[in-house]
Amino acid sequence: MADQQIKKKIRGVLKDGYFHDIDDLVDISDGPDDSIHVVVVVSRKFDGHRMKEKHDLV
Repeated sequence: MADQQIKKKIRGVLKDGYFHDIDDLVDISDGPDDSIHVVVVVSRKFDGHRMKEKHDLV
């Protein structure tokens, strides 16, 4: 299981930084072994952007 404090910090940075709108969703979970997996970031901020631009936002 990944460190809960680190997962909470990653989610906090994303939510407090750019994805802070009420409709934005950030989900962090455990990955294989002790790694962390950013499962999903759902936001209208991605609308109209190409895939690379979406990756750059995160």
